[in-house]
Amino acid sequence: MHTFEQEIKLDQFGNVDTKHYIAHAKAQRSEFLVGMFRSLVRNLKKLNLKRQQNIFNSTRSFGTV
Repeated sequence: MHTFEQEIKLDQFGNVDTKHYIAHAKAQRSEFLVGMFRSLVRNLKKLNLKRQQNIFNSTRSFGTV
């Protein structure tokens, strides 16, 4: 079993450092969105490649129909 203990970051007044956690959350959100965008682009490229292969393999493209 894994236990992850993390100390809570405090500011100079002893309060929870919300600026630190907000910045951390923004960075994580940005990383997630970049990953989602890359995945979308990759899947669209695959879809486009499959579509191009189907067009190329079509008998109509050889003029036999």
